[in-house]
Amino acid sequence: MRKTHLGFVFVGTSSILGVASAQSIVDIGVLGTSQRTSAFAVNHDGSAAAGMGTLSGGLIRAVRWTPSGLQNLNTVPGGIRSIAFAISDDGDSVAGGSIVSGGAHAFLWTTAGGMQDLGTLPGQTVVYAFALSADGQVVAGGVTYGGVGLAFRWTGATGMVNLGSLGSDTSAAIYALNRDGSIGAGVSGMGSAYQAVRWTGGGMQPLGYLPGGVTSEANAISADGNTIVGLSDSSMGSRAFRWTIDGGMQDLGSISGRSAPEALAISADGSVIAGSDSGGAFLWTQATGMVDLASYLSSHGVNMTGWTLQACYAIGSDRTALAGQGVHNGSQRGFVVRGLQPITTPGCVADVDDGSGSGTPDGGVTIDDLLYYLSNFEEGAISADVDNGTFTGVPDGGVTIDDLLYFLFRFEGGC
Repeated sequence: MRKTHLGFVFVGTSSILGVASAQSIVDIGVLGTSQRTSAFAVNHDGSAAAGMGTLSGGLIRAVRWTPSGLQNLNTVPGGIRSIAFAISDDGDSVAGGSIVSGGAHAFLWTTAGGMQDLGTLPGQTVVYAFALSADGQVVAGGVTYGGVGLAFRWTGATGMVNLGSLGSDTSAAIYALNRDGSIGAGVSGMGSAYQAVRWTGGGMQPLGYLPGGVTSEANAISADGNTIVGLSDSSMGSRAFRWTIDGGMQDLGSISGRSAPEALAISADGSVIAGSDSGGAFLWTQATGMVDLASYLSSHGVNMTGWTLQACYAIGSDRTALAGQGVHNGSQRGFVVRGLQPITTPGCVADVDDGSGSGTPDGGVTIDDLLYYLSNFEEGAISADVDNGTFTGVPDGGVTIDDLLYFLFRFEGGC
């Protein structure tokens, strides 16, 4: 799990109307002569990502990637190392943690203001920012596995607010926030005993474990806050789970011949899950079950030559972008996959948004769906590609008037 197992870190082109970007995997590059990077977060369409890179001598720095290249975000004043865990939907805000003498501070970096030290909770020397709302205005985090300290939520208006833990637990963190930052997912525990939690303004809710399990942790959350994914031990060993507010915790299974899957990322609508297992990175949908991510990408037109994918840490809210870590031509590199057809297609073509602007279907067709689609169409977003001119609903890799006409036809028909 990307936050609880970080000992190795801290010890020692846009689319335009009518032209959609081709699907591709991008090596985010390195800082100077270093050979190591990872991408832990991606914005809505894959035009920006955040993670970590090493400098010569092994010092680790938070980084932000765009098609223009890899940017060193440096540290908070007086900092020694830093790492970025989250990025806003527009790619202009990044949150993470920076090691300082005697502890660690959460930070918020923006294109407008640069690096802002968010400090720590009173009486606590270590906090990391692991999560960020879609608009970049809400930050949340806590401590890493084995540390002593509590979870927090920060806004510009409130500063850093202590969210506590479950009961008498001595360690807690929020690892993910929903779209508006009102609901979080993470972990609470004491020593080696820990449990996945869901946080709302009313406090922390334990999510339990898979059958036979005694530990669990939550890594990602959907835009509405009602679907959470992570890792739980079980009678079958370590397994990835999907928890829903109505159905509880579900084992996502595994790929034949592989073990220890962990769910690390979820799409905004909760339909697509990604992560890692003993064999590399995986992708999960209700229709496909768990499949090898590299194989999936190759079958969908992405040239995977030279790549071995190790983990997928993030899914863009448009479901057209992914980010993670792999080995590229023998070196560990962060990757961003861009320009995919939306990984899953909503059952109703015209049901594309619930009014939140997150691209989350809600089971109805309203003016919210029309406004959201028109915005995507105007931008030339690949998610607006819904037809190839045959009125069969088969995408063709481009955004043209055919897509608009087909969407309007389906919208008028109520689906």
